[in-house]
Amino acid sequence: MKIYECILPYCRAEVYDRNACCEDCWQDRRGQLASLPELYVMTYAMLTPGSRQQDIETIHVGSIDPAAPLNLVALDSLTYSYQRLAAWAMWVCRPHKLQLHAYTTGRGFLMVCRALYVHDSRLGRTDDAGQYCLDVWTAYRRLLVQVVPIEPRHLEVDCPECSSRTVYTRHADEYALCANCRTTWAHSQMPKLRQAQRTAAR
Repeated sequence: MKIYECILPYCRAEVYDRNACCEDCWQDRRGQLASLPELYVMTYAMLTPGSRQQDIETIHVGSIDPAAPLNLVALDSLTYSYQRLAAWAMWVCRPHKLQLHAYTTGRGFLMVCRALYVHDSRLGRTDDAGQYCLDVWTAYRRLLVQVVPIEPRHLEVDCPECSSRTVYTRHADEYALCANCRTTWAHSQMPKLRQAQRTAAR
């Protein structure tokens, strides 16, 4: 049987289908679905010129200046995330007759994420599971980079490959990289990095 790599970026896990995702990445999308509604709200606040925020509880919207353009990157990210996840939600919830068009975009997006969180296990038994997982990851990433600093962050863990404490995240935890041996870990593998360090410390 031919071996392929997981469809998710930076993941080198072995799978048996060209368009499949590994179990770690499949499980990781649960946390992404739970985070997406909050990221949607925070990204929406970025559309108003002059707005700023520290967290979900403190959104300060600036006055609108007619000469200042909207944040089109944020707008594109919102549109992409809603359309892509809504398409999957409509597919997975056909038996439940989910009616997204009856709601405003914000409430509709919340319904989409909740519906997928509850019912998307159906996709895990289809050939579309890898593409679906990649779409959730992409939507999550596009919203996340609007509101989270992308500077490298040092992980207080030893590299499993070279034992150096030189592991850093890149692009708001898009992946982790050892600066010494250049080993790369996907977003879904970061919890295992931290767990291995806690186990070794006992």
